[in-house]
Amino acid sequence: MPTVKDCEIRDEFAICTPEESVVDVAKFMVEKGFSSSIVVESNKPVGIVTVFDIVKRVVAEGKDPKTVRVVDVMTSPVLSVNLNDDLIEVSRLMVSRGLASVPVVNENGELVGILTLQDIARMASGGQGHG
Repeated sequence: MPTVKDCEIRDEFAICTPEESVVDVAKFMVEKGFSSSIVVESNKPVGIVTVFDIVKRVVAEGKDPKTVRVVDVMTSPVLSVNLNDDLIEVSRLMVSRGLASVPVVNENGELVGILTLQDIARMASGGQGHG
């Protein structure tokens, strides 16, 4: 059975802290082309903030993104997966919850990467994994 570590895990992703302003995180996401940012404390994922979260919980409500903090708009807790988790079960869980990506953590719960459904599909179709 393939595990998460058998799949190519993305090591380029956005991270932020709960206390950062929404405008700073949004600017970084736009600059780097990311649609979400993993919210971390002590390198452990505690939430996720997406472009949709910012539009729905800040822009649509007329709030000032300079004063709103990530903690006020992030989705928490965030579903994360372990390097040793069964890849088929992870993909089923992602599909059932409508998740395009999930944070990957090591045995200490520390963030090591991001796994996307696209990565899983690439591996399933014979693309390169890193394991």
